[in-house]
Amino acid sequence: MKKIFITFIFMIFGLILPANADIMPVSSASIQHNAIGMYQVPKHVIVYEKADTKSKVVYEANWDYENFKATSGTDYSFFSVFIPKKELGFVQVVDFTDDWINIVYNKERHLTGWIQAEDLRFMMWRNFYGIYGRKYGLYIFDDKKATVKNLHSGTEEETQVVDTITAKVVKIKLTAIKGNWALVTVLDANKNAKTGYIRWRTDDGELQLFPDIK
Repeated sequence: MKKIFITFIFMIFGLILPANADIMPVSSASIQHNAIGMYQVPKHVIVYEKADTKSKVVYEANWDYENFKATSGTDYSFFSVFIPKKELGFVQVVDFTDDWINIVYNKERHLTGWIQAEDLRFMMWRNFYGIYGRKYGLYIFDDKKATVKNLHSGTEEETQVVDTITAKVVKIKLTAIKGNWALVTVLDANKNAKTGYIRWRTDDGELQLFPDIK
């Protein structure tokens, strides 16, 4: 009993993690509405207050993906997506220039800073969903499961509702992104397929579904 209690305390304060710990956004509030995409974090990251290497360093870490820790200690608030076994770590992007990326380096406190851009690491939402959504499928955020159910015949709210997603859905396969709508095929436990368009993002930028990276 004492051992279990000590382990529980360590996990609360972020001192240890399960070996297979993954981080994925669970609700629409997990992603800022002004986020425009994701940036794949290198193993050494330096975040500056401004887009200038002479400005204040607001965050720095050397990441060990195998053990999920930084040289400065484990930090749950940095990554929006972290899959250790794939060495994938992503943070939200809210702005960019030719040479700099403005990222969210603390998603709980909504703190942003600048990192120097590296080729092929920044993906706008359309590209991020096109790569990871098509490969792994999508899932509906927990706080949207009661409202994001209808599959439409087209990319307008007024179009015909061709089917409805139920609790028995086991996979949402993404075919294409068209604006704020996604063409998907939904499979239930009996492998019955339903195809139609679903809103993956609202008009004001709130995400409702997310790539189910595993």
